[in-house]
Amino acid sequence: MKQAVLGLLCWASGAGMAAATCQEPDFFSAQPDTYLEVPDIVPEDFARPEMPFCYANFEITGRHECESWEVEDYRAEVERYVFNLKEYAADALEFARAADRVATAFRDYADRAEEFARDARDFRKCETRDARNEFER
Repeated sequence: MKQAVLGLLCWASGAGMAAATCQEPDFFSAQPDTYLEVPDIVPEDFARPEMPFCYANFEITGRHECESWEVEDYRAEVERYVFNLKEYAADALEFARAADRVATAFRDYADRAEEFARDARDFRKCETRDARNEFER
């Protein structure tokens, strides 16, 4: 009876050691952050403002025949156009930065996948070794 209990204890301690030495890898615990918001291709009011007709001779004479309200309206349209271009450029830059972050996340994910494959191979070897050792006892 003592031998049976002793054998059972040896077997249990060997099985516990085998489980402690072979750790199954976990790959799917962390997914990459791949959210990427695509900016508008063309911002609102992207059409370049047209110079008022009253500016027709300005390049030749250096003077215009515009009323002050026409000048102010044209200036406001140009400022809005420039603002929209700056906003568009800033959105494009942010998109490029976000795309770079996503690319980095996928590179990191691919690196983790390779590491997982190596760990899975090592786990298989460890389990195979432990199974053979148990069989040979």
